[in-house]
Amino acid sequence: MRKRVAINGFGRMGRLALRASWNSIFDIVHINELNGDVHAAAHLLSFDSIHGKWHKEVTVTDNTLVIDNKKISYSSNESINDTDWKSYGIDIVVDCTGNFRHCQRPEQDERQECNQTINAGTTSTGKTL
Repeated sequence: MRKRVAINGFGRMGRLALRASWNSIFDIVHINELNGDVHAAAHLLSFDSIHGKWHKEVTVTDNTLVIDNKKISYSSNESINDTDWKSYGIDIVVDCTGNFRHCQRPEQDERQECNQTINAGTTSTGKTL
């Protein structure tokens, strides 16, 4: 069964997480990125200065990222709490913001009832969350 995944933070790490997981057991269903709109995200996903042009068709419809006809919802919420992960049926949130660098879970388990949060960055202590 495919895991429903959201990416919180769609900078270089978030975009690479999406590219790496595209044809896998993960189904990316939502992206939350504070800086830049969905059009900027589509462009940066398509054209990476280090990894080159991605071989997938990336477009935007309304406020939705569309990759090879698969729709991925997009939001620009400042706090991880402001995204209703549960409404998207998220199993895993991959946090690529770099905001959680201490060995502690986000306040009040901010994932709002998704099963797991994965911190894509390093922590200041080297421990895992």
